[in-house]
Amino acid sequence: MLYRLFILTIVANMLLLGGFPLNAYGQSSKTPVVMALADVPVTLDSRFSTGASASRITQLLSLPLVKIGDDFTPKAAAAISFSQPTALSVRFVLGDYTFVNGTALTAQHVKDYYENLRNPKTGSPFSWLLRNVSEIVVEDNKVIVFNLINPDPFVWTLFTRPLMLPDVGLGNDNAAIRPVGLGPYMVEEGSTPVQLSLKLSSYWAGELPASERITFKVVKDPLVRLLKVQRGEAHIMQNDMPTVFFADAKEKGELKHQTAQSSNYTYLGFNFDDEFTGNKAVREAIAYAIDRKLIMDTLLYGLARPAPSLLPNSHPAFWDAPLRKHNIKKAINILDKAGLKADQNGIRLHLRFSTTNNPSTLLLVQAIQHQLKEVGIELDINISEWGTFYGNIKKGNFQMYLLTWVGKYDADIYRSVFHSKSMPPNGANRGRYQNPIMDRFIDKLWSAPEKLAETAQAIQILQHQDIIYIPLWRRDNMVLHSPKLKGFIPQLDGSYEGLLKAAVK
Repeated sequence: MLYRLFILTIVANMLLLGGFPLNAYGQSSKTPVVMALADVPVTLDSRFSTGASASRITQLLSLPLVKIGDDFTPKAAAAISFSQPTALSVRFVLGDYTFVNGTALTAQHVKDYYENLRNPKTGSPFSWLLRNVSEIVVEDNKVIVFNLINPDPFVWTLFTRPLMLPDVGLGNDNAAIRPVGLGPYMVEEGSTPVQLSLKLSSYWAGELPASERITFKVVKDPLVRLLKVQRGEAHIMQNDMPTVFFADAKEKGELKHQTAQSSNYTYLGFNFDDEFTGNKAVREAIAYAIDRKLIMDTLLYGLARPAPSLLPNSHPAFWDAPLRKHNIKKAINILDKAGLKADQNGIRLHLRFSTTNNPSTLLLVQAIQHQLKEVGIELDINISEWGTFYGNIKKGNFQMYLLTWVGKYDADIYRSVFHSKSMPPNGANRGRYQNPIMDRFIDKLWSAPEKLAETAQAIQILQHQDIIYIPLWRRDNMVLHSPKLKGFIPQLDGSYEGLLKAAVK
């Protein structure tokens, strides 16, 4: 999305009050749709929700100012029109939306949300996104302007957080469990993180969802989740299951199944401060030792594709990196040249491989452990529950790990993950990677936006050369659901927006 001085105005009449048609069923179904989840949504407050399931649920609870489309251009949401009057200002005109507690949306509410979000005392992990905002100005009740310090070619991504009333919860509940948003749904009283019930907001004036209620049940064991769908205790489960479960259910035919391509990017990350994983030769040997195709064809049943870039294939700056193919001899030769000779048991070095206790992830980790042993790298698998695992990754308490970037990303993601100034808590450079050349490339995305595609490709090439990550695959979205559930469509980024069209019939 090349930056230049321009005025972009999009007016979406369908977003105006009362401008939506009814859904395909004519009215919302009264039967709740029950989705079984693997992970507890820790907080539904959009200022703090970083987990995949929580972030996806917040999209049902509120609207952002704008959404970013598959073509990486902004689309109207809570703002029915938006423009850039100058290189250093962004202007939004708000639609006639109402928060789920009956409060009408105003420009002051938007200002309050973003001022709170960027306040260091709030402690939001997203505050750094707004460091380029100098001032937020309320022009009138429905118009708000954000003034910038420097031009930003990715400015629209700053305004994709679901809007909520800061520190305000429904009833006497905390905003983490019952936030006040603008969306079609609100969290019902009595809900808990492990059994979360959403009901249609009486103030919602947009397109009518297919179901009046959606319930999210946390069932950590994937086999138990599957059994609950088979027994009718839940209607749908998406991803977070060993592929063998999906393949078996598909073969038996008792449940409906869907697959769809995904933008999610699974990779191996490394600690660059570590004596061994900070050594490029070790990372390169690991890359050649892993038989990615074998894992995708067997453990993933062909339901995955190579992931040459963090950017999706549809991105104009996408670079199809030449992934290192499985080559045991080459991996051994690299380790020999690095002075990492095998001992009498054939072991060259021990590495700690951090992972979660998720069964499907653990299976993949064990496969990689087996493959690396062939070149003399002994992996000691360090298993922990998600909170402990993720905390250790952010603290740098690891040597290598397996994770997935969930969603679809523009080139601005590189500042967060590879810039030397973006180490936690200031960003997601969890491996503590530092390269002044990479910093200059990333800074150039903003200083020379007319060369954005060229610069983004240079970043991807350097990522490949430095082996910052070892890209593994994009695993297809897998959905199993009851034959009674109709209308669900998997989304590219794995979001739950497909539930808006789903109903139990």
